[in-house]
Amino acid sequence: MYSTPTAVSTTPLDTGLTAAQVVASRAEHGSNALPATARTPWWTEYLAGFRDPTIIVLLAAAILAIGLSVLTGNAPLDGIAILIAVFIATTVGFFNEYRAEQDFERLKAEFERNRATVIRDGRAERITFDQVVVGDVVQLETGSLLPADGQPIRYSELSIDTAPIDGESEPKEWETLDEPTLLLRGYRVSSGTALMLVTAVGVQTAMWTQVVERLERGREADLHERTPLQERLDTLAERIGRYGLIAAIAILVALLARSGYVLATGGALMLNRAPIVAGLNGSTLLLFVQYLLVAITVVVVAVPEGLPLAVTVSLALSARNIARDNNLVRKPKATETIGQTNVICTDKTGTLTENRMTVQSAWVYNEAFEVNRIDSLAHHAALPMLALAVSLNATAAIEPRGDKFEYIGNATEAALLAWLNANGQDFRTWRRDAPMISQSAFSSTRKSMETIASYDGKRYRLVKGAPELIIAQCAWVETDQGPALISPYRAALEAQLEKMSGQAMRTLAVAYEVLDEQDAPNLRLLALFGLADPIRAGVADAIRLCREAGIDVKMITGDNILTATAIAHQLDLIDTPDQVMLASDFRSLPLDQRRKAALNLRVLARAIPTDKEELVGLLQSERLVVTVTGDGVNDAPALQKADVGVAMGIRGTDIAKQASDIVLLDDNFRSIVRAVHWGRALFENIQRFIQFQLTINISALAIIFFSTLFGLTDAPDEPPLTVIQLLWINLIMDTLAVLALCLEPPTPEQMQQKPKGRTEPFITPAMWVNIGVMATLFTTIMLILIGLLHRDGVYSLSDSAIVFTTYVFLQVFNEINARSITPLRSAFQGILQNRVFIAIIILIAVIQVIITQMGGTVGAQVFRTTPLSLETWVLIILGSSTVLIVAEVSRRIRLWTARSTLRAARA
Repeated sequence: MYSTPTAVSTTPLDTGLTAAQVVASRAEHGSNALPATARTPWWTEYLAGFRDPTIIVLLAAAILAIGLSVLTGNAPLDGIAILIAVFIATTVGFFNEYRAEQDFERLKAEFERNRATVIRDGRAERITFDQVVVGDVVQLETGSLLPADGQPIRYSELSIDTAPIDGESEPKEWETLDEPTLLLRGYRVSSGTALMLVTAVGVQTAMWTQVVERLERGREADLHERTPLQERLDTLAERIGRYGLIAAIAILVALLARSGYVLATGGALMLNRAPIVAGLNGSTLLLFVQYLLVAITVVVVAVPEGLPLAVTVSLALSARNIARDNNLVRKPKATETIGQTNVICTDKTGTLTENRMTVQSAWVYNEAFEVNRIDSLAHHAALPMLALAVSLNATAAIEPRGDKFEYIGNATEAALLAWLNANGQDFRTWRRDAPMISQSAFSSTRKSMETIASYDGKRYRLVKGAPELIIAQCAWVETDQGPALISPYRAALEAQLEKMSGQAMRTLAVAYEVLDEQDAPNLRLLALFGLADPIRAGVADAIRLCREAGIDVKMITGDNILTATAIAHQLDLIDTPDQVMLASDFRSLPLDQRRKAALNLRVLARAIPTDKEELVGLLQSERLVVTVTGDGVNDAPALQKADVGVAMGIRGTDIAKQASDIVLLDDNFRSIVRAVHWGRALFENIQRFIQFQLTINISALAIIFFSTLFGLTDAPDEPPLTVIQLLWINLIMDTLAVLALCLEPPTPEQMQQKPKGRTEPFITPAMWVNIGVMATLFTTIMLILIGLLHRDGVYSLSDSAIVFTTYVFLQVFNEINARSITPLRSAFQGILQNRVFIAIIILIAVIQVIITQMGGTVGAQVFRTTPLSLETWVLIILGSSTVLIVAEVSRRIRLWTARSTLRAARA
């Protein structure tokens, strides 16, 4: 597919490019820095927030409110307040996404800040990746990350880790390839050295061009797809608009019917302190207009203007909390979507496992040392010879990084060096004290590696490789009694190897001989090692937690089926053998059977990245919410197609990260599960706010409707709750309620529930009962109170203050009730742990006291309040606090009824 450009084919390998040639190459072929993700202008992204159905409903309500104010000659405070709420919600949401994208760009820039060694003007230079140009000669050694695409030149014992591009778990030995091929940006040198002539940089590299077209198609599809949260909000906005309109029409009809009845029976109606004259005249026309304005007010009150802000704040707070668990959230809506996950399709290497080979088992002197004993050979008689054989017969190295080691070079060799270090031996000391005479690097043909070294006045031949080949060459085996013929030990050796293989370990034999002792072959088996990529700490528990939470975890790996099955058993991931499939078998199934298999399987072995993408599509066709992890270039389409794409931050490629919604900074599956928990908490917090908000809206509608219908106020233009009072209740207090209710921490019960997925409604039956009970109670209390205060025919400033304050404190106590959205959980459970909630409740109460008691002329003119007596305050607080008792009794009755029904069904 790729060939060396003619323009650079004549680059001298020993001198490289000159400074002038570097400038010319960059001008002709471009920069090696990958461009930032294509973004629309910021103002377009900002305005896109106004296309949300909930925002549209709010804007319509604001226009109605402003029109109502203009017609009545009042200041358009309610309409302006709604516009302010919309502005805050859309602006906060925009800046959240903008900041997340900036964080991601900084993460992506880390790749360009890596350094490569190039030859320029006849000398080696260290430059950052973004400075590499076509025609550069790059020096590669064990552990080098490739900065661009290129042709290997003068390579020696070169093997490459190609997993970031093709998903292959085993390194490729370049000498064994039948056809010459390019080294690609993102590959890493597993072992060996090479000079590489750069042939493509930046957007011309394979990692970009292989998937960019597919990603662009995916981005177009993303524009038309809605997250589960958006789908629910769309439905809620549509219903609120519809029911608000129905309520307005019902109130208008009821008011007209009551007025007609009063006038027909000779009763009196007042408007603007003047009597209404029966018949078709100016006064009745004004009355109709006033009733129409009341109906419009009902529509405005019905709209939950705090909902977009609640969602935006919840997403922002959850994204912040998720970030503390090593998840960089690129798209804030993913914080909720991941909480609704039905299926997690995860890689094995680096996500479920540590992505670092370690010695798990050793066989030395006819004794097995398992995982918990492999570091107990510090004083073993075989250790000096093992240290010599392992240290000298390797090209890898290890470097301390905190409490762990960074592996440089071949992971298997580095694991053996780390094992030596755990037993008190430093490979550097052995390499310094035992000069190497010659070395034959590992070959896939020989399946072994040999080194001849001098130590303590003797020459040693050190051999390491596939056990079946090494054992076949050995005449002796080391024991605690000295060298012994190997024949009597073969059965034990085979049993040990079978045990290691059954545990999905990579087996290795180490042998040696002293060349100067005799002419006949004297190769002695020294040890057997079993190595594996160990399961990450806590991952098994995380998977168990997923299963308890109703989340199906599917492992997709390029490993063979035996290794994949062994890992799955260690994780308790599978229950039956048919949950493990080879990708080739999966691909060969007809579509309908493949869809069924997608639902059933837990492990897909020998998979390639396109298998992951197809699996995501099949699962989504069943209306499941799918989260996918990935790190390679070819994982990008699956990451983008998934409802939530999670890219690996440590070993993930730039393309994978750009296609993702969340970047996993520690590459650990446990972090994904914690993100799921935060997502579930976010969903419930939004439900709490909706329950609180709708209780206010429904009760406010009912109070306006019935008080006007039953004539509990002086006139239609003097409602029991003024526009300013409703503004405080519906906007300012709700804004504070957002912070109070949306900061509720996750609870263990949330991970014991089934996923909400796409099908469960936002407002559950239990929430409707809570809303109905509380709204009915509030309406009843308020109508009785208004009727008692208005029985003298006068609705005074003191009466207004009592009604307003009582309604506010009903909502203050109801905010506590809103913490419970199910009869299973008391509203008081864990309340003392949420100090912000308690502080906000106190703040609302204090502000209400200030408004009522110290408002003076401003309080009278703006809020229609006047100071109340201490006795009145005590009665208001005690009376409104009864809602806590009613709500708790209601929850207990429903819980008792549900349990009785369950017991009866079981009987």
